[in-house]
Amino acid sequence: MLFLIVGLGGYKVSYQRAVAYSDPLPPSNSNPAQDAVAWTLYDRDPNHLWNRLYRAFYRRVTNDGKEYGYDEMDPLLWWQTKYLLTNPANRQAVATLDEFLSTTGERAINDPVKHAILQ
Repeated sequence: MLFLIVGLGGYKVSYQRAVAYSDPLPPSNSNPAQDAVAWTLYDRDPNHLWNRLYRAFYRRVTNDGKEYGYDEMDPLLWWQTKYLLTNPANRQAVATLDEFLSTTGERAINDPVKHAILQ
């Protein structure tokens, strides 16, 4: 991380090693009920259109049913990933985007911070 401190008459640049605060994946003993509640970034209702849109792009599910991606800044996409280009993920994302556009979903939440996060 680069920190730039500007003061009177000069500046100081310092580099610090980023500290990992948590593992990238949740612990194996995570609570599935708690995981379902985790997808409520925009509204308390996990089935709210904005939460479903968020899930369509960020959620990844392992073979044993564990969900990942809620706490990521960017979608879990890599150089050669085909996840959102193939079904069923593609179908889910397109259907949710179509619903967002056809129902003026951008008006469903008025909080400007949540709008910024969605963008």
